[in-house]
Amino acid sequence: MRFRQIELIRYGGFADRLLDFGEGAGEGDLHLIVGPNEAGKSTTLHAIGDFLFGIAGQTAQGWRFGYGDLRIRGLIEAEGRTIEAVRRKGNKDTLLHPATGAALPGDVLAPLLAGVDRTAFERMFGLDHQRLRDGGEAILRGRDDAAQITLEAGTGIAGIGQVLDTLTGEAAELFKPSASKPVVNKLMAERAEALKRVREASIGERDWGEEKQRRAAAEERRAALLAENDSLTREETRLDRIRRARAPLSRRASAEAALAALGPMPDLPADAGDTLARARGDRRTAEALEMQLQGDLDRVAQAIGGIAVAGDVLALDTRIAALEERRPVIEKAAGDLHRRLARREEIDARLASARAEAGLAPDAPLPGAVWRRRAAADHARRLARAAEQLALLAPWQGEPAALAAMALPAPSTVAAIAHGIAEARDQAVQARREGDAQEAERIRAEGRIAALAAGEELPTAEAIQAARAARDALVADLLAGKGVAAEAIRAAVTQADALADRRNAQAARMADHAAAVAARDLAVALRDAALARIARAEQDRVAQEAEWAALLAPLGFAAPVPAADWPAWVERRAQALAARREADEAGEALAALEAQAQAAADAVVAALRAIGAEPPADPAMLAASAQARVREAIAAASARAELEKALARATAELAAAERDDAAPASDAETQSDAGAVQGAGRDGGRLGDLLREAGLLRAGLMPEDQPPAAGVEALADALAAIEGVAEELTSRADVVRQIAGMEADARAFAEETAAVLAALGRSSAEPATRVVAALAAEWRRAEGARERLAGLTAERDRLSREKDKAAAQRLAAERVIDGLRERIGAEDEAALDSAAAAAGERARLIATIRETEAELAGLAGPDGLDALAAEVAALSPEEEAIAQASLTERRADVAAAREEVGRALAEAEAAFARAAQDSSAADAQQIVADSAAAMGAAAEAHVEAVAAAALLRWVLDRHRQQNQAPLIDRAGTLFATVTAGAFAGLGVDYDEQDRPAIRAIRAGGTAVGVEALSEGTRDQLYLALRLGAIETGQHALPIVCDDLLITADDERAAAMLRVLAVAARRNQVLLFTHHAHLIDVARGALGEGGFRLHRLEPAALAAA
Repeated sequence: MRFRQIELIRYGGFADRLLDFGEGAGEGDLHLIVGPNEAGKSTTLHAIGDFLFGIAGQTAQGWRFGYGDLRIRGLIEAEGRTIEAVRRKGNKDTLLHPATGAALPGDVLAPLLAGVDRTAFERMFGLDHQRLRDGGEAILRGRDDAAQITLEAGTGIAGIGQVLDTLTGEAAELFKPSASKPVVNKLMAERAEALKRVREASIGERDWGEEKQRRAAAEERRAALLAENDSLTREETRLDRIRRARAPLSRRASAEAALAALGPMPDLPADAGDTLARARGDRRTAEALEMQLQGDLDRVAQAIGGIAVAGDVLALDTRIAALEERRPVIEKAAGDLHRRLARREEIDARLASARAEAGLAPDAPLPGAVWRRRAAADHARRLARAAEQLALLAPWQGEPAALAAMALPAPSTVAAIAHGIAEARDQAVQARREGDAQEAERIRAEGRIAALAAGEELPTAEAIQAARAARDALVADLLAGKGVAAEAIRAAVTQADALADRRNAQAARMADHAAAVAARDLAVALRDAALARIARAEQDRVAQEAEWAALLAPLGFAAPVPAADWPAWVERRAQALAARREADEAGEALAALEAQAQAAADAVVAALRAIGAEPPADPAMLAASAQARVREAIAAASARAELEKALARATAELAAAERDDAAPASDAETQSDAGAVQGAGRDGGRLGDLLREAGLLRAGLMPEDQPPAAGVEALADALAAIEGVAEELTSRADVVRQIAGMEADARAFAEETAAVLAALGRSSAEPATRVVAALAAEWRRAEGARERLAGLTAERDRLSREKDKAAAQRLAAERVIDGLRERIGAEDEAALDSAAAAAGERARLIATIRETEAELAGLAGPDGLDALAAEVAALSPEEEAIAQASLTERRADVAAAREEVGRALAEAEAAFARAAQDSSAADAQQIVADSAAAMGAAAEAHVEAVAAAALLRWVLDRHRQQNQAPLIDRAGTLFATVTAGAFAGLGVDYDEQDRPAIRAIRAGGTAVGVEALSEGTRDQLYLALRLGAIETGQHALPIVCDDLLITADDERAAAMLRVLAVAARRNQVLLFTHHAHLIDVARGALGEGGFRLHRLEPAALAAA
């Protein structure tokens, strides 16, 4: 089991902190996690345990997010499958599905942990500096007991020897033969004294002496039987040792005989059969994969051939897409155009009615200050909108006139350049992804190569050739009479021969190295090809962008617009030009109104001066002054009308008087009325002149032959009618502009549609919107065909690469097979089977011999295997059976005799009890009872301590028999690595008391006890024993190390890193440290590919 990922979603002070260990590393799974203080190292260590075993109820990691929000996600690889889950804090159903958040059924992690709980995991698979130091001290304390040392190191339980000593001490404090101070001994003495008083008080001296003699005889007999029982136990142990050694010795002898019978054999490694089978399997798989990929390539090629892409339509895709985007607007505008035309007709009808009501000619202008102000505001608004639209054309710079005269690049040219740039960019992205994948494959291959090359020099053909060349050069120098030391020649010859010998012995390693080199070379080639494609794609993109920039530079662009955005820019240009046209039209209308208003103002000034009125200096007051004169004229006209009526009445009265010969009216009254009428006439004449001078009659506001008073009233009616349609006149101008814009858009849409049809060599009588809809559908089909073609082309390229990779795998497998065949000098593969089988049989026999020797190592004792074999040979199985039967029979006799002695002692005790029943011995009898009760409690505690000590000794003995030998053998290899060769391994020796003790074997062969080792070396020994126990154990759980190398110098740290790398071949090893210099130490000891580096950076925490 290994972690692929551990993510602190919300845990401790961190959120979304991901630690990705990657996929299984194959040869090595050592991870160096480096982070300064406060980077989350301790939090991540807690998170690993909390994910595996649950978040504790009173965890200290909820200070930021709270208990209910704590979440840890883990992705675990185990037995070829992956398990992903999220751990929450709770009492049940705490493992959740990462996507749905639903509770996972049961504990999905339990089968992977195989019964290991948190305490066992931290004890067995957790290593830190303190545990290492405690383990070294425990080794020193238990230096005289090899089983104790290996058991403590294997289980991570420190102080087994102390516990055993404590139990033994407790038992000795309670009872000890031939002693007086232990509790039970004291109670026995008190009881004996009390019994003596009972005896003295109840029976006579003679009877007591007889009872005492019988009891002493029984106790003596019991002691003899106990001694004999001990002797029988030792003999039984010897026979059991012989019995257990007989089968391994027989297997060892048979294996040695079979090995000798094999005779000379081909020079193949032990796993040649597995290597050959694996290579053949790889070859068959690669060949089948090649055939499958070729079939897929044929099908893809057939599919590519069946796709027809409408290239002419795709060449105009930008223009067609722009038309299709505008089509809904044009269709909607068509409906709006009918409504705008109806609105214009309605306004025109109302204006005509107003003209008729005002007595205006149909083509007479309708000037007014309000309209002029509205026209000026509309012109300013349209100018501002035109400026805004012009600003949206950046980075283009220039005048509106240049914008209108601009010669745009052909749409087909733009589409081709945009497509080329996009295609080059896509090719670069795809090639970059492939290059990254191949670079990752190269790194993995380099890691495998580095792992295979770790340790002693790899005996490659190049290394052997170089060693032989150095040897031959020294020999040539010697023959030439040059001074060459004999030691140098001997060393060169030894080096060359050793490399050649190792090549034969390490064939599997060489084959794996060759396969890894081939994989690396293929990855490098594919990566370089991808890099070349990236460079070509970038060159194409840069060239296309330069061509595009050259097209735009003469048009006034300070920087090129992206080709993909060109249609949008063209659309913005059209909008800017339309806005400019509308502003120009509004300006022309405003200028016409201004000219008309100026002409009217000039006429009013002239008219005022003609009647002797001086026009105001402020032009803004001109209209008010003229209106005041008009009101005066209207008042004068009204007065004239009244006077004319009065004159008419006076004239009528005068005529009547003349007829009646009556006295005429007062001449003064008549003359006054006549003068008033004449004055009013003069005022009316002046009013007519004023109106004519003001141009109102010329404008058609009143008839030429109308009287002045009537003209003034008509003028008032005309102004009222015109003011009533002022809003309609403004609305008509807006409607007219909208109609013009819609018609212009429709014409431009139809012209662009016709141009696209002409580019396609087609024509159509259908409406432009229908034609564009059909073209858009055809374009979408062509685009889909092009996308399918691009997808199939990419699939063809991928299949080709996969086929090349399969071919490389097949060639690598064939090289492995050819290498094995060349080693035995065979012409074909058929001879490899028998040679590999023979090599495998030889390896099996050698392994059997080593296994039996390891099994016998715990039985041989200090005299060695030969003495054990002689002892077994001296006792035949029949004799062993007879001796065992005799021993069993004698043990039964001893048991019966002990039972008889026990009855005799019981009778003596009964006699003492009867004697103690006398009334005079009551006090002494009470003491006897109290002593017996206390003895019972103390004896029970003594039995418990003795039983616990015996059980612990049994565990040590069982561990010694079953696990000690292979563990010490494996730990010795690791100890040699971790001490950088200062020690060659470990061994077991027996001290003067016949107790097995661990001995460290120096490089020169000297064996030393653990008490002679330095503190650091004892720590290294404990590490080797712990890792050896983990390797030989059944659980492949991750090993978590916390600042394990905190006190080690660089040399010792490098050695310990090497042994951790060995352990990482079976178990994932996570080494946490805050010492950044260990990165360089690890690189120097393991190489770049020997470990994976992870850095933890401090995170800025939000306020809790």
